[in-house]
Amino acid sequence: MSSPIRSNPDIIYGGKLTRYDRRNGQAQGILPVPLRSPDFRMIRTQPVVFSPVDPHLLFFSGTTFGRRGRWADWQQISPDLTRTTYELPASIGKYRDDPTAAAKQRGVIYTVAPSPLEVNRIWCGTDDGLIHLTTNGEKPGMM
Repeated sequence: MSSPIRSNPDIIYGGKLTRYDRRNGQAQGILPVPLRSPDFRMIRTQPVVFSPVDPHLLFFSGTTFGRRGRWADWQQISPDLTRTTYELPASIGKYRDDPTAAAKQRGVIYTVAPSPLEVNRIWCGTDDGLIHLTTNGEKPGMM
């Protein structure tokens, strides 16, 4: 399969992660891992973003993955950004002390923002309010 190009309006990337070709109606699952595991968590909002600098570079986050070329070429470029221990903010209100409302882990990636100027600068925002930054792009495990 050819490399993704964001300028092709007939190819749509999204869902939990699918490549859809409107010209022929074909859909293909393109997840970086074949099966979900404890190390690969997904939530209802999974960012799928092309680099504004390199139209062939597609990002997806469970942990953050980047890829060029074939779908089997996904490369993990961030470690697991979740935290098993964390302090709940006071703004949670009455649910702060309710053990049934506590999440098991925090830090799921809600947004990926590649720099519009530098291909190696990528920000990730997580559901615990943290912003993570890498400035060396696709070097695995360096976010």
